[in-house]
Amino acid sequence: MCEGWESIDLTYLDGVFEADELDALSSRLLEVLRNAGLAPDGAVPGGRRSQEEFDDACNVLLDPIALELRELEPRRYGLVYRNEAFDVFEEVHVSPDSDASLDAVLLASWLLRSGRVNSLSLGPMGMITQPLSTVIKATLPLCARTLNSLKLEGFRFSQADVENVLSGAASMEALESLHLMYLPLTAAATLSIGRLLLANANCLKVLAIGPDKLEGGREIAACVCQCLNLTSLHLWCVPFDDEGLTLFHDFLLMTESLQTLSVDNCDHREARSILHALRSNRRLKKAELTVKHEDPESLGEEVADVLSDNTTLESLCLRNLSLPSPENILCVFATLKKNKTLKHFGVGLVDLISGDRDEGETGSPVVAVVRENSTLESLHIEWCMMTNKTMKSLAQALVANPVLKILRIGANDLEEDEESSSFREAVRDSCDRIETIWNNAGLEELALTLPHSRVERLDLSLQVERESAPLLQVLKGLAMNRTITRLHIHGIDCFGDVEIAALADYLRSTAILKWISMSFEIEYACYGIPLIDALAENTSVCRVDFGTFDMGIEACEHFGAMLVKNRTLQWVTQNERYAGSKELEPIAQGMESNYTLLGLTLGSKPPCPAWSRIGRALAANGRRLNRAVDFVLETVVEGDTSRCEEAFRLLSDLESLRKQLAKVTSSSEARVEELIEAARKRLPQAMSV
Repeated sequence: MCEGWESIDLTYLDGVFEADELDALSSRLLEVLRNAGLAPDGAVPGGRRSQEEFDDACNVLLDPIALELRELEPRRYGLVYRNEAFDVFEEVHVSPDSDASLDAVLLASWLLRSGRVNSLSLGPMGMITQPLSTVIKATLPLCARTLNSLKLEGFRFSQADVENVLSGAASMEALESLHLMYLPLTAAATLSIGRLLLANANCLKVLAIGPDKLEGGREIAACVCQCLNLTSLHLWCVPFDDEGLTLFHDFLLMTESLQTLSVDNCDHREARSILHALRSNRRLKKAELTVKHEDPESLGEEVADVLSDNTTLESLCLRNLSLPSPENILCVFATLKKNKTLKHFGVGLVDLISGDRDEGETGSPVVAVVRENSTLESLHIEWCMMTNKTMKSLAQALVANPVLKILRIGANDLEEDEESSSFREAVRDSCDRIETIWNNAGLEELALTLPHSRVERLDLSLQVERESAPLLQVLKGLAMNRTITRLHIHGIDCFGDVEIAALADYLRSTAILKWISMSFEIEYACYGIPLIDALAENTSVCRVDFGTFDMGIEACEHFGAMLVKNRTLQWVTQNERYAGSKELEPIAQGMESNYTLLGLTLGSKPPCPAWSRIGRALAANGRRLNRAVDFVLETVVEGDTSRCEEAFRLLSDLESLRKQLAKVTSSSEARVEELIEAARKRLPQAMSV
């Protein structure tokens, strides 16, 4: 029975079976493995066991090299390990309310003591128990020369547990990646970080530090400056005293390897020093600074110096940076239009009304940049003030710019004047190369533009009254558009019944749209039902993101029926945060008859019995289509959409234990497709069992 097996998946057994059933199944599985020569005699997974017995049981698992601990439910933990040869991830869930809490400690201990773990990740949403942090503290020194990646992330770790883990990590000697974000750091933990940085200064390449709470910590900056081989550095809320800031300034001048720099929540003293160093740095490709809101001082001259002197930066993003005067604006944008290396530039708050005082079409500094800069592919201004006259000039400049692909401007309400028609015509002629040039205003102008526009992507960030007439006109204009393939609607709670019906009609009839995403407020979740029904009849949309809302059983039934009828959808995201078996059951039924779906995001908290049915549906479709890897199921922990691109799973057929979980982690769909294709080539023998 087991011939050709390369891995075994016991995912989601806990919660699908009762405890006695699980023990019996585990014993039967071990018997099968033992008969196949894959397990030592005497090891009994399940029930009470000794350390030695548990070690033996763990030995049936193949070559674990990566360990991740993350919260799946309150006080539930997942231990993830990987068989590198097949890019296969396996997951075991344990519950601390019973002997399973001991299992978590023992399994972590065994994995770390095995000497084969090279990556340890705790977080991002979870917490760990004191026994678990204690065993990690005790066993991490055994991985001193093999562990090359350590990640701790989460607001809910206790100070004592953070101290435990960092104390154990202090002996690391081969870390290439260190990620410590949103942690409560005591003085002792800060000292441990300092020692850890110094011990790994020569091998660290990726470093991210961002304390949630910090005692002391100014010495961290000095230790960071000793890591001269860093290629990526992210600092969040890390304080600099005068000496530390001087050291960091010199570090940025000396580093030969750093290519990506991100400093969040810095004051203007720190930002000025960093910008001064960037003038002379010749290695950085990407720099991001986020300046504290409460500091009103302008840095226009410093930014202009960077734009003028640095000849290697390809991306410069300055969030929250204010340019409060015409002099600041002209200083920055006059230099930007001459820059020949930047591909992306982003800046914060800009009052461009002052720039519109000049007569003629080149009054706005932004217009001059768009007209004269020949390298920028993306320009992002968080907030600005523009008249229709300036917008007309901007749109005309865009027509003549063959390079700029993305222009994002958070604009105020456009004024009503005689330039409106000219503005519509200019936007119509230039938007084929732009994602969006408005956020919260100009709906009437947009409604008149859409039927003729060549824009391919439209982002609507709405801040209007519910059931507003311009919004309905936009939807009617959208129905007449023939080029939009991607539609993002933020603030769909502005829609009333009439607007939802109009959007549903559009979804039902469009043959062009490929991707739509919507964000719902909880109280308007019922609006999802007519949109789901419309998608059942759609023949073009490949991807739908519903955002996070609680559909309820009725909407889930419509969702399942849509999966039965639709034949084009490949990716669906619906972060149903509290779904249980009753809600997931109709979705599972729909998946049993769907042959096109490649990705599904459901934000429920596994495990529950419906997951096994979803797994069987995926496995059944895989057999019908005769492919090794056909479906990917993505689960989101606690509705955390930031992890939506990280947890792709091919669920196993739990009844026969004949299928295995293929789980890949990535932030890009291209990488996911690459790994799935690799799995297709590598797994046919194992999948044929």
